[in-house]
Amino acid sequence: MPLCEDGGLPEPPGSGVHAAGILLTGGQSRRFGSPKGLVSIGDSTLAQHTGTVMEHVCDMVIEVGAGISDAALKLSDEPRQGPLSALIRGWADLPASWQDAWILGLACDLPLVDEVVLRSLLHYESPLSVVPLVMGRPQYLCARWTPERLRKFEYAVLAGERSFVRALTGAEDVAYVPAPTLLGSGGTMTVSPDRLFSDIDMPGDLDRLQALGLWPYRESARSTAGMPGKEVLGHKLGKFAPAGTRSMSCVPGRVVRS
Repeated sequence: MPLCEDGGLPEPPGSGVHAAGILLTGGQSRRFGSPKGLVSIGDSTLAQHTGTVMEHVCDMVIEVGAGISDAALKLSDEPRQGPLSALIRGWADLPASWQDAWILGLACDLPLVDEVVLRSLLHYESPLSVVPLVMGRPQYLCARWTPERLRKFEYAVLAGERSFVRALTGAEDVAYVPAPTLLGSGGTMTVSPDRLFSDIDMPGDLDRLQALGLWPYRESARSTAGMPGKEVLGHKLGKFAPAGTRSMSCVPGRVVRS
């Protein structure tokens, strides 16, 4: 979607939410053995596929990495600096009028992430950044980030930090939302919400998705954009309080809202 004539963000139809997408295609894919973004998926590649998914949801998409998607704007990343640095590289290069937009960050090796997943992230009712939780593990490479959080990330990266976990230690401006809460777990959903975040790390991961009949396509999950749910705040180092927890005695140093 193009910029408005006055240089401001366009208005997404019917949403009132502005978002830019940052597609991460970097990394050396050592364990996979070849660039994961170039894996064939139908008539395109994984990088092209995930980029197209982002274009259907975001007002603007920028690729940071190998330059292998169809994004109109592509940036190279710094070798061996990691995805946090790449995310900030893309955000810092957005036009000034986009600096206050929400950012959807997505790694290209998540083949089952589709428009439903991204719209659910974008429209989740919270003023905070939103990170999905899959069986207790934060999915930092498929998340929604606020401008305020990105500025904090930028300071951390400039100070030499390369880890999402360390950069977010003690942070209370991020909502960690279990995937079933984010996406819903009933209706016409044909794939487990947790499984939608399956990544391709090694060739065997691709084989497992094929064996389950999930590759290269899957039926679209039930749309739950704007669905109210519970949040978990202050997630630290892989530990979290389940959504709905009210007792602070079991979550030292964390804030939980239900």
